[in-house]
Amino acid sequence: MAASSSAEQTQLHDMEEEEEGMEEREMESDEENRMRGENSDEEEDDSSDDEKENEAEIQRLEEQLSINAFDYNCHVDLIKLLKQEGELLRLRKARQKMSELFPLTEEIWLEWLKDEIRLTEEEPNREKVYELFEKAVTDYICPDIWLEFAQYSIGGMGLPGGMEKVRSIFERAVMAVGLHMTKGQAVWEAYREFENVILSTVQPPPGRVPSCEEQGCLNVQLERIHTLFRRQLAVPLMDMEATFAEYEEWSEQEVAETVMIQYRKALQQLAKCKPLEEALILAEPPKMAEYQAFIDFELKEGDPARIQIIYERGLAENCLVPDMWTKYTTYLELRKKGYTAEKVLTILAADSGEGVLPVDSASDDEDLQPGMDPDSSDSDYEMSSTESDEDYVPKMAASSKIRPSTRTPQSRPRHSTRRASVPPPQPSSSSSVSKAPKETKNKRKTKASCKSAKPKKRGRGESSSPGMTEEEPGWHNGEEKDQRPEPLRFMPARVPGPTFDTTSAWSPLSLFRLFFSASVVHTLIENTNANALKRFQAGNKYVWKVLTVRDFYIFLTIVIFTGLVHVPHRSDYWSKKSPYDFPFPGDKMSRERFEAILWSLHMSNPEEDEENERKKNTEEYDRLFKIKPLYTDIVTACKTHFQPFQNISIDERMVASKARISTKHYKPRKWGYKLCVLLDSSTAYTWNFIVQTGKSMLTTGQGLGYSSVMDLMPLPLLGGGYALFVENFYTSPAVFEDLSTQNIGCCGTIRTNQIGFPQNELNDLPKKAERGDLRWIRKGKLLFVKWMDRCEVSMCSTVHEAFSGQTVRRKVKEAGVSQTKTVPIPDAVVDHNQNMGVRDVSDALIAHYNVHNKKMKWYKAFFYRFMDISLMNSFVLHKELYKMRNYPSSMKPHTQKSFREQLAAEMLEFAEGSAAPPSPPPLTCMPMYYGEDGTQSRKYCRKCYDSGILRVKTPVFCIKCQVPLCLTSKRNCYQEWHDQLF
Repeated sequence: MAASSSAEQTQLHDMEEEEEGMEEREMESDEENRMRGENSDEEEDDSSDDEKENEAEIQRLEEQLSINAFDYNCHVDLIKLLKQEGELLRLRKARQKMSELFPLTEEIWLEWLKDEIRLTEEEPNREKVYELFEKAVTDYICPDIWLEFAQYSIGGMGLPGGMEKVRSIFERAVMAVGLHMTKGQAVWEAYREFENVILSTVQPPPGRVPSCEEQGCLNVQLERIHTLFRRQLAVPLMDMEATFAEYEEWSEQEVAETVMIQYRKALQQLAKCKPLEEALILAEPPKMAEYQAFIDFELKEGDPARIQIIYERGLAENCLVPDMWTKYTTYLELRKKGYTAEKVLTILAADSGEGVLPVDSASDDEDLQPGMDPDSSDSDYEMSSTESDEDYVPKMAASSKIRPSTRTPQSRPRHSTRRASVPPPQPSSSSSVSKAPKETKNKRKTKASCKSAKPKKRGRGESSSPGMTEEEPGWHNGEEKDQRPEPLRFMPARVPGPTFDTTSAWSPLSLFRLFFSASVVHTLIENTNANALKRFQAGNKYVWKVLTVRDFYIFLTIVIFTGLVHVPHRSDYWSKKSPYDFPFPGDKMSRERFEAILWSLHMSNPEEDEENERKKNTEEYDRLFKIKPLYTDIVTACKTHFQPFQNISIDERMVASKARISTKHYKPRKWGYKLCVLLDSSTAYTWNFIVQTGKSMLTTGQGLGYSSVMDLMPLPLLGGGYALFVENFYTSPAVFEDLSTQNIGCCGTIRTNQIGFPQNELNDLPKKAERGDLRWIRKGKLLFVKWMDRCEVSMCSTVHEAFSGQTVRRKVKEAGVSQTKTVPIPDAVVDHNQNMGVRDVSDALIAHYNVHNKKMKWYKAFFYRFMDISLMNSFVLHKELYKMRNYPSSMKPHTQKSFREQLAAEMLEFAEGSAAPPSPPPLTCMPMYYGEDGTQSRKYCRKCYDSGILRVKTPVFCIKCQVPLCLTSKRNCYQEWHDQLF
């Protein structure tokens, strides 16, 4: 009992201790909760106080900006505070106000873009983010923003036109920042990675042989990646050796010699630039001396694209330094006046008195208002007339490597306002500003000494051109020696000639299907059926059967046939009267079916057509929407399957039509639409073409001729070292100089009233000069030549010397007697005549067998023109394959006539093969009704007809014999017919 009571006491003692411990823990917990409550109250009070302080600071900053909207630091502080407080709407408004006045830094743009992307995650709002990206990439050189832009666009790749949009953004990115030595490589790699992902989607599964269409898509995608590697290897970038090794491993074949030449040249350039780039990396901000050393080096090298990008890299890091803005805008102005890069460097050094820019000041206030009291107001400062931003619009070099919308203090009104409060340093006595009156005087004197005092028409083309700031030298005659220009370095993007597998057998049909591929035909059939359904639902009653691949290829065969055989009227092709009783096309397709297909033929989606028509009289309206699907497919195919040889030329072609549309042009004896075509001069292959739509094509601000040339010359796809030959509409000193900087030579006839053409009378060609007399002037790379043939011929060239001794035979009258004499001829005229002669060959190839159909709709006229281009290019490829395979002389290539005949025969065979197999004939004779109920159709009874009863109709026929026969209670021709057979 004692033991048990002792155990009970021990247990009670333990319970008491446990209760005491629980009470102590509860007391501690209460104390902690009380303390936590007090702390939370204090934190709430503190946060409330912080919010009040921040709100007061925000109101103070907003009030300050209402007084002086150009306080840069005030804008930055306000955005930081609003971001901290989470005031998204006010934050967006503050950013928009700042962006209207200043170019934003990369960090501010990236934060803004990321916030907007999070807020606009729904698909319909993607366009708003695209618009914001478009604003962001135009402020400074920002590779990271371009990468974000491209990555964001990839998210919309599944939308209509999404893939084309991604490629377009990547192309703009590599043109804008692809030359950035340290960050440009990331953009190139992202572009290649995107194309590699697309490649993986078009590759067939292992073990399956791809179809012809799949193989074509695969080849196109592989060529895209090859081209990206080649383009990148031609640019001096950090770690480009690793890119070359990657290309060798990826291509699994020997790198082409042209690529090696470009790669070695880029390596040499990299070796020169690398020390300057490393100095920039190691230097502490603001790096002004390092940037100026780099700028001076690029000015000596003379590449406008590289000069621009290093200037803008410096401005991106030192956007508040007026001296750098002044240097850059001075450079742009001097380049506009036609000064060489070396001359610009000399003038800039003379203006500043030294070769480097002043070191950045210690405070931002000193940067914003140099030479002024920081406390003083800028309201009393007035901009002088020479500083007006509205009087000067900098001319941007027309280079595919230079981003077209670069911003400078004068390229946008918001910068103009900012410059008013930031006066530039006063120019010294040797500055370019002080020389302006003298230059104006010289210009007036030159104009006064021109041949005619009458005002001349302004030459077509450029609104600005390299000006004449010094007196021009006199004209030289043919006996004076000219300096021969350096030969062009021919570096095409691909090996010239056909770019597909030339070892395979290529029939005329397989060559034609490179342009009218299965996907193109499918799109045409789908849109034509949709258009026919739309017309039928609109009340147009006509017989229509769903268009099939078989019917469409027969339709194309008839179109080709109309080019081979011409008759007075289209209906004569189906005539049964001599001499038009052709077996084809009546045995393959009825006239009613052909007319129905032709009437319903449509290249674009009818529903999208209606949507586009609703945008009429707005900027979004596309005049060429009805032809865009086929137009873009044919242009892409022309570029993809052939690489031009070195000499190329631009031609004009008219698409005849009298339809009423604003894009129509008039030429003598022909109304129609103008195509600008880029031809290979050695083969007459049409490599690229554009439809001229008038002023809407003025994308460069340099005139229609300038814009047309630049649009026809996609330099990344074409390459360098080409010689371009043009007529006077496309010739101007500005376009020739800009293409020369891209290693493209030019030669063309030129109007003497063209801006930039020498107007000096000294030793000019006489009005009554003898045949063969010539004069020339050289201005830098530009050679101007006047030569007397029947009339005066004026030429401009960047690839020729004036005269090397070449001659030509011409008829010359002496003492009233016509004689054939040998007269001198400039080299530019000889080469121009030889290479522009391909236009006549090309036009003849098309005109001799062109499609002979009356076109009532303008877009159908383009369909036939696209057919002609595809047929001609297919024929050119056939001849090139024949040359490459070295066939014996006994084997001749097709003539164009035999090529089209063979193509038509193969098309018919292909059409029959693509048709559904006919159902097997029934095994037994059985009467059936025509139609479903025997009342829809009746035909003449064969038995009655044979018996001399000519006009007895019946709805019954034999399903096996396919013969209409009477079957009634009074007459059973069905039984009598079969009794005779069996």
